[in-house]
Parts: sequence; structure tokens; C-alpha cells
Amino acid sequence: MQITCPAETACGDDWNQSPPLPGVVELDSAGLGWRDVQVLRVRDPCLCDGVDIVAPGHQSIVLIKAAAEPIGAANIERRRGSGWLGARYRAGDLGFTAPGEGATLRWRNRTEHTSVQVRLRARLIEDAAEAMGLTVPAVRLNRLSHRDPTLGALVLALERAAEQQASTFYAGAAAHFLAAHLVGMPDAPQPERARGRSLALERMDAFLRARLADDVTLAELADHVGTSPFRLIRLCSAHHGETPFRRLQRFRIEHARRLLQARGLSITEIALECGYASPSAFGCAFLRATGLSPSAYRAL
Repeated sequence: MQITCPAETACGDDWNQSPPLPGVVELDSAGLGWRDVQVLRVRDPCLCDGVDIVAPGHQSIVLIKAAAEPIGAANIERRRGSGWLGARYRAGDLGFTAPGEGATLRWRNRTEHTSVQVRLRARLIEDAAEAMGLTVPAVRLNRLSHRDPTLGALVLALERAAEQQASTFYAGAAAHFLAAHLVGMPDAPQPERARGRSLALERMDAFLRARLADDVTLAELADHVGTSPFRLIRLCSAHHGETPFRRLQRFRIEHARRLLQARGLSITEIALECGYASPSAFGCAFLRATGLSPSAYRAL
């Protein structure tokens, strides 16, 4: 799975793709010649009505080094749809923004807070996943609040390395280990209820992938998973951010892309294998999803 951005400018040597930070940058490794990772220490103000965090070609990791005293229930809030999701941070807590993703943050605190921010090249995460035979853990790489003592120690070690102007070899080695930890760290044991939800979603995905060519109904899918249609929609939307129908359409387009690249089938045959009644219906769905017609995609 490739997660790097397509634009060369976002994946080159320039780290300054994000908007200016609202706080005072006390430390920046940009002048040390490190190519795989950048480290900043930022003293943030008490109030911020909104700042956009953009990670076009890198993984963003923010460690709260000195937490603020919140005015309300949360130190920092992150926009989620039309609302805001808040978290109360302690020293050592982490926040992630995945490559190619963006986030809008705001906060209103009584005191300043200090953060150590690490920007890690996305290609290192891709390489680590490939080397370990794993998929890129997209959900894990995009979290509002997380606690991981190993990861926190790595971030602080990189901060010290920037202060001491460590060599590019040291920074590169640390960056590769950081990427490997992000991809390969085991998830915390799930409560029984969470394991049940995870199993239901795994059964749903397996069923959808096996029935791409069929006209699957929501009732049939829910019956296979062992829950009600309404609960399945809620569960899928909460975990994946999409309905089961949207997920089925995405699986169909992903399968169609693979078949188009293989060049063994005609577009009509691919349309039928992916569950579309006609080549024209397939063409419209593929164009909406990718911005290209099936024939144009095959010609790439």
C-alpha cells in the first residue's frame, strides 16, 4: 500500500509544507541535513482558535512534553466532521496525523504547553511495512491521543539528538526504527466487547470481498455477520467512517483496478466480475472513484 503523496514538492527535501505553527519554535533540526526526519520543539500559546496540521508526504507525531492547564474538559480539540473531538493530554501523550491527511486543531488553556513534533518520511513507513510483510496501519497512524512509552522515548531521544546536532547517520537509523515501531508494534489487548466488534467487521469484509459480483442486500449481510442492519451500519460507520454499501463499492473499485492492470479481461468482463450490471454503470462508478475512465486507467 503506497501512502506517499503524488506531488514531488510534498515529498522532496522541503519540510515546510504545513502552515506556520502558532507557537514559538524553540528547536528545529531542519538545518542539520537530516533527510528522513525533522524534529521541532514548540512552545504553544494558551489560546488557538484553529490551526491546520498538514502531512502531505510525512507522518506527523506530536508528543506533549509539558501539558497545559485546560479551561474546560479538554486541552486540545480536533475537528471531526461538523463537530469537535477533544482530549485531555498529560505529559507524554502523543497525537498522530497520517501521511496525506490533515487535521484542524484548537485549544483554550490557562497555561502554555510544550510539544516535540516529529515529521517522518512516509516512504520509511511503506518500506517498513513491506519488509515485515504487513499492511500500513492507516487507523493507527491517525490518532487524536495515544500513549506509548517506547514511542515517547524515541521522540525525546530525537529531540536530544537535534539539540546535540547528531549526525545524519544517527538520525536516519532512529527514523528507520521509529517507522518499524509504528508499523510493527503490537496493539493493546482488546476488551471482550471490542474483540466482538472487530470480529463482526472482519466477517463483514470477508463476505463483501467474496461477493463482489453479487447483488448483496444489507439484510443478507447483517444476517451473515449476526447483527441487525441498523447496528451494522452504526458499527461500520464508527470504525471505518463509511457505510457497508460504500465499503462494498470501494472493494469493487479496488478489485477493478487490479484487473485493469492485469489486462487479462475486457472492460465488460471486469464490470460483470465487479458487480456492475453494464460497462456504462461500471464506467460511471470508476470515474467517480478515480477521476479516470476504465480505459484511461488501463492505458496508464
